[in-house]
Amino acid sequence: MNQLILKHYQSICSRGLINDKTTMIDFINKQAEEDLEANLAYQALGISPEWVQEEIDAIMVRINKLTHYNVDFVEELKKNLIHQETMED
Repeated sequence: MNQLILKHYQSICSRGLINDKTTMIDFINKQAEEDLEANLAYQALGISPEWVQEEIDAIMVRINKLTHYNVDFVEELKKNLIHQETMED
C-alpha cells in the first residue's frame, strides 16, 4: 500500500501539481474542489464509475497531503483502527 501511495504522490509531483511551494491552503482548496466534483458527479449520475473516480481523487488529495508532510498514512490508519475498535459510544 505504501508503494502505491508513493507512486501516486510522485505522479502528481511529476505533473507539477505538488512541489516544494505547495502549501496547506493549496491542499485544502484542492480538497474542496475534488469534494465538489464528487458531489456533482453523484447528483448527476448516482453511484457510477464517474462518481467513484471523483471520490478516489478526493481521497488521494488527502493522502497526498499527508505524504507531502511526511505522515505515514498506513501507519496512522492502523492507529486509527485500534482507536475506533476500542471506543465506547
